[in-house]
Formats: sequence, C-alpha cells, structure tokens
Amino acid sequence: MAHVKTANLPFAGTLQALRNRTGKSTYMVARKCMDWNSESPYLLMEQGRRMPDQDTIIRLVKCLDGTFADQCLLLGLAGYLPPMQVPTLEQIQRELQPIIEAIQGYPYPVYLLDRSFTYWVANPAAKMLVNQMNNVDTLGERTASAFDLSFDSRLGISKGIQNIESLRQEQVRRFKGLNVLHQHEAFYLDFLDFMEERLLPEDFLVFDEVWRTTSIEQPSTAALQQLGYIRFAIAQDINVEFNFFADRVFFLGDFFELVRFNPVPTAENQQLALNIFGGFQDTKEDCFKVWDVADAANILSRYVE
Repeated sequence: MAHVKTANLPFAGTLQALRNRTGKSTYMVARKCMDWNSESPYLLMEQGRRMPDQDTIIRLVKCLDGTFADQCLLLGLAGYLPPMQVPTLEQIQRELQPIIEAIQGYPYPVYLLDRSFTYWVANPAAKMLVNQMNNVDTLGERTASAFDLSFDSRLGISKGIQNIESLRQEQVRRFKGLNVLHQHEAFYLDFLDFMEERLLPEDFLVFDEVWRTTSIEQPSTAALQQLGYIRFAIAQDINVEFNFFADRVFFLGDFFELVRFNPVPTAENQQLALNIFGGFQDTKEDCFKVWDVADAANILSRYVE
C-alpha cells in the first residue's frame, strides 16, 4: 500500500469536503465529470497519496461547482501558489514614514491594517475613534485588531455603531477577499483559534457565526448597501456618518491596506463631523505606531511559516 504523505492531507481533506458539499460520489467525479477510466486517480487524491497538477485541480473545482476561493485554497494547499512576501520591520518603518507624516493632520480617521487586520498605524483622529478617548496604547500592547472594535464587547465601541451587523459582515468579507490567495497559510488557517483566544466566549460565538455565514462570493443586498459606511451614535438621536475607503499599499507587497474615513456629504453631517474632529487638523499629537508599544517583529512572525 502506498504511503500516505502527511503534507498532502490538508489538500485531501479539503478536496473531500468540497465534494461532500456538492453531494457527488467519487464515481460521479472520476468517471462522469473528469472522464477518467476508473475512480482510482481521484481516490488516491482524497487519501493523500497523489497530488494532481494545477490544470487537474482547476478542472476538479469546476466539476465540484467550486468557487474561485475554493480553487485558490486547493492550489495553495498543493503548493502551486507562492507564499506571502512579508516585509521586514525596518522596511515597514522606513517606507511607511511618508504616509505617517501625511495622515497626522488629516482631520478624520486614517489607519493601516495588515493581513490579519491588526492596527499598525493610526492617526490622532483614528485614536479617538478607535478607543473612545482612552489610551490607544492599551490596545496596542495586545496588537489591536479592527475585529476587536466590532466584536469585543469589553471595549464598548460596538454598542455605539448603529449599523454594526452590516459592518461586521463587511469586515469579514473584506478580510476573506484580501486573503483569497493565502487561505492555505498558517495565519489564516489558525485565525478562528486566534480570535477565540482574544474574545469572550459570547463574543466569539458572534464572530464565528459571521465568519461561517459571510462569503466573498455571495454578498447580501443589505451588506452591499452598507459597504464602506459606518454610523456612530454620539448622543441620543444624534449620529455621525462616514464613508470609508480601503486602499491597498502595493509598495510593501500588498501586505497593508490604508483605511480612510470621510464624512457622508450632507451639510448637517459634515458640520457635525467637523465639530468633533476639526481640531485634529492642527494637532501636534503623534500617530499611533504599533512598534512603539508592542513587539512588532513578533507580529510579523505570525505570517512566516
């Protein structure tokens, strides 16, 4: 009997799960869909004893009614996708400096997130928004994540976000979309465990539900309407509304995205936002930089297998 290759087992299990999702038998896949003479080649794949080539994987995904995300995951597990290129801390600090200088006096929140949505840089306006006027360094010491703000009830921020459910869906969808080529890597495969360690049990149940029910292929109508939009309650019956935009930072290997907020362009809302954030235009306060309060090299090590 051929030896089962341990390295092939994640691929084998994922392929089997995809087939089970469709309800197709191994016979249907091998004989009817792939037009092979026997089931053996396919069975060997599900047993981890044979690794197909790239073209065969693409054909199998099509046969199994899989998505582009399914295809990327299988190609990654099979070793056909290059690993993520992670910049060094020295490169990050040097090459982000022009952005840090540019966003410091921007009156509205701007921050940089990495592939796990960990905060690396936040301008003074974002520090106020992120931590409700508290010391953002307290969050920085535990490598604050954008998911903490929307799912961690201990921070109290999610209670003030009027469209919290659609925002949570948007976050998870964007996270999955950003990492569609890296689903096979350890930081992504371990992400649910990572979040379970960070959140209270009741908060993790909410996160897990959103994670399982939100996909990049089938955005809901409600989520589409709310994409890039957030509404904060600052007092009873008084809300301030922002549109936000996420731009990829390509010069650091697409490892970061820059998220910037602009007030929804109605006269009343813009005046309200200016009243709250206008003082940051002339601030001398420094931007939050995660390497000032946490072991940034350790954060980067999560992405290196």
